[in-house]
Amino acid sequence: MNKDASDKKVDKSKLTLRLSTRSIEKAKKIAAERNISVSHLVEQYFDLLAIAEHKKMSASEELGNRTKYLTGLLNRDQDSQ
Repeated sequence: MNKDASDKKVDKSKLTLRLSTRSIEKAKKIAAERNISVSHLVEQYFDLLAIAEHKKMSASEELGNRTKYLTGLLNRDQDSQ
């Protein structure tokens, strides 16, 4: 498992989650693909949620903003043709 240097400096606590077997298997697969632990994957997700909350922006709003940006790029590309 891939460990950050920052993991050594941060106090860690245990958290028990109850998830569907399907969700657990998905999380394990994603974590393995990224060469990280499921715990680290969950921590990254929580960090992203905290950032979104801090920005007062939900995940759907962020997706909407990205979609608007990409649409703008496509429209600009079409205008130049």
